[in-house]
Amino acid sequence: MAGVKKVYIPTIGGGPDDSFEGIEVKENTLILKFLHMAIAQSEEDIGPAVEGGDEKEVQLTDEATGKWIPENESSVAFLYFKIGDTNLSYSSAKPFIPQEYEASARSMIPLE
Repeated sequence: MAGVKKVYIPTIGGGPDDSFEGIEVKENTLILKFLHMAIAQSEEDIGPAVEGGDEKEVQLTDEATGKWIPENESSVAFLYFKIGDTNLSYSSAKPFIPQEYEASARSMIPLE
């Protein structure tokens, strides 16, 4: 699907009142849209073009390390990480609690 061999879904949303709204496909990227966040997935690199000095590394699981990276022209940072061959990005247009997004990222399971 959208060039992604293995799709991952979270078992925990991006906050207590978050809910799934739909799927969007842009070129080789699959985007899961939620009320409070979007999760982009691609086998291609979907990280920022230029890494800045403000990035913060976070250990999500034993196998996955994420990076909070601020984006140009955005008031919030994006969480980038990789599971297997799939690159993932959590984003939001509004302020959020980073720990809730990290918990959601930790809960990712493959869609069977």
